Amino acid sequence: MGQPDVRHLCLHKYMITISLLIPVYKVEQYIEKCAISLFEQTYSDIEYVFVDDCSPDNSIQCLKSVIEKYPQRSKNIKIIRHERNRGLAAARNTAVECSTGKYLMHVDSDDYLENDAVELLVDEAVRSDADIVVADYYLEFAQHKSELKKYIKPDEKTAYIAALLTKKISPCIWGKLFVSELYKRNNIQSVEGLNHGEDYATIPRLVYYANNISYLPKALYHYVQYNNNAYTKNITQKTIDQMTWADSVLDDFFSKIPEHDLYDKTLILSKLRTKVNLLKRGNRSLFGSINKLYPELTEKYKSLLSAKDRLLIFLVKKHLYTTALIYVHVGFYLLSFRWKK
Repeated sequence: MGQPDVRHLCLHKYMITISLLIPVYKVEQYIEKCAISLFEQTYSDIEYVFVDDCSPDNSIQCLKSVIEKYPQRSKNIKIIRHERNRGLAAARNTAVECSTGKYLMHVDSDDYLENDAVELLVDEAVRSDADIVVADYYLEFAQHKSELKKYIKPDEKTAYIAALLTKKISPCIWGKLFVSELYKRNNIQSVEGLNHGEDYATIPRLVYYANNISYLPKALYHYVQYNNNAYTKNITQKTIDQMTWADSVLDDFFSKIPEHDLYDKTLILSKLRTKVNLLKRGNRSLFGSINKLYPELTEKYKSLLSAKDRLLIFLVKKHLYTTALIYVHVGFYLLSFRWKK
């Protein structure tokens, strides 16, 4: 920890401002590491937009303590506070609205970046004239365990959107570089109140409007898996409602575009994948509620799913919840191993 080497803070050759957008809520154990990684970026022209969503802990105090150690960054830091807690989606919208950079990047405040992440992403954006740059990332587990995740980007945009909609590739919005105009020109916003599935409801819409999406085959983002307060860690009935809301947002958007027929079957499969993914989260008490999702589509289009997924749906439909739970935790891995052989 400490101030970065000033030799790295000379003006970058592109003279392009990048906005890093960071929502803050109940992350006092994580935000110091996050902020240090942001302030020690080798890229110089960075605007930092932190949005305090009425965090009830010491997150902002921790952040301000870090800022004091980086005076050369302080003039480019904004801390915006919501008057009331409005949720992750609203915090992302506020950050986008208050940003001024040519490019923007979302960073969750319990995660952190490689020190050259911004520089490498900007280099790639300029080189390829990209509206979006995606890169690999690390899953960070407790006890300093890391798992490299390769980002598989289909070359053709329709296939890319289909892969996002059907959850074949990560729909997370963090760690990617976006040209700001992609948001502002097309009036793309996160849906306020939709906080679980917010990224999933946003990324396919951004990709639809992008002219060029570039892939940088290097891990630059560290996605922390041990924050138990994160939205993705807890599944409740509200989670189910939010994920089906996200499905409806995307269904509404893609049904209204001129080439909507290209996505008809994909949107059906996306709903079935939502159902399967919720079942795979393994909360037995919610199996009955999840079973009721999309009953007509499940019956008519279940052939679109893999045999493993169809078996899971069958077990839950037959109220064999304990068997389904064992299958979620053990059966998938055994079948995958057997089929790989």
